Amino acid sequence: MACVREVFPDADVRAQGEDSYPIKVVIVRESDGAIVWEGSQRNLFRKYAGKRKNAMKQIKLALTRIA
Repeated sequence: MACVREVFPDADVRAQGEDSYPIKVVIVRESDGAIVWEGSQRNLFRKYAGKRKNAMKQIKLALTRIA
């Protein structure tokens, strides 16, 4: 959510859960349902700092492309 708010401060961010493994994070543009970014939730955990940094970089890049 922090990455989305960094690029789009006024964005309406909603979480939607699913009971399946592996857990994925999907960022979807609501206006047309286009998937902006998709990846493993595990890669966003603080304990995997390298993977987290890379995933956040990819998210920000994808968001700036649609801005």
